[in-house]
Amino acid sequence: MTFTFQKIDSIETTVKFSSPDPTGKRKKLSNSLQVEFTKLTVSELNNISDRLNDPEDEYEAQELMRENIINISGVLDPDGNEVEFSNNLLEMLIDTEYVLSPLVEGFFDLQRTKKAKN
Repeated sequence: MTFTFQKIDSIETTVKFSSPDPTGKRKKLSNSLQVEFTKLTVSELNNISDRLNDPEDEYEAQELMRENIINISGVLDPDGNEVEFSNNLLEMLIDTEYVLSPLVEGFFDLQRTKKAKN
């Protein structure tokens, strides 16, 4: 058996989360986004983990997401039209706790377990 090494640049996954219902009819709404993350090396991932756990380092989850989200699809405006990915959209999403936490969790889970695409 042989092994052909090929660098993997990105990984896509569906990130699922719950959000408040703006109509108040239900307690929570089930949502999902299709997210493409940068694929990190083990060394890069360990460095990020160290930085996030260092109380003197101001590196935070939002910065991690800014650096490692390549694309997000599945966001709709109030009229039901898909919103194109942009820095503005990313900032709005990562400034929302019920979106940020699942993105970070999905990022770390994906780095070690899922199939990747080039």
